[in-house]
Amino acid sequence: MRTRWSKSLVGSTLLIGGLWATAGFADFSNIPPGVEKQLERQAEELIAISETYVDALTVPGNEGVLLHPDVRRWTQQNIAEPPRNDDRDELLESIAEEDLDGVITNRRWTVDVVRQETFLIADIVLEGLPLPITLYERFLIEDGLILEIEAIFLSPF
Repeated sequence: MRTRWSKSLVGSTLLIGGLWATAGFADFSNIPPGVEKQLERQAEELIAISETYVDALTVPGNEGVLLHPDVRRWTQQNIAEPPRNDDRDELLESIAEEDLDGVITNRRWTVDVVRQETFLIADIVLEGLPLPITLYERFLIEDGLILEIEAIFLSPF
């Protein structure tokens, strides 16, 4: 796995096998030994927690979603009909109703290990549409559980 550092607007980012992880270091020369591996592990853990939600939407019968008791979800900044600002039980019910097996593809992750946030960009491929819908989704993790989910969809039309 190739790892490299690159400047970003929020500090430093670490490219980990195609994953960007915010390190919070302004000066690349001051990164302590072993920090890259530590950030890599933290980024992979945060992505794995976030993936439990995406997998619950896309894998039939998957019930292993790690939702915080106080989880909140926003869709299209709550402009969508119906707006989604669900409590945990309502969100679990809505996940169980989804049938998106094989629909969410080409997942790309950005990770901020300092803020415990992950950002997903993915394609939603629906039968009959010539181009995919782009999904932008933000997850805030607290105590190993998903506390916030914010989803925005961009139609290619």
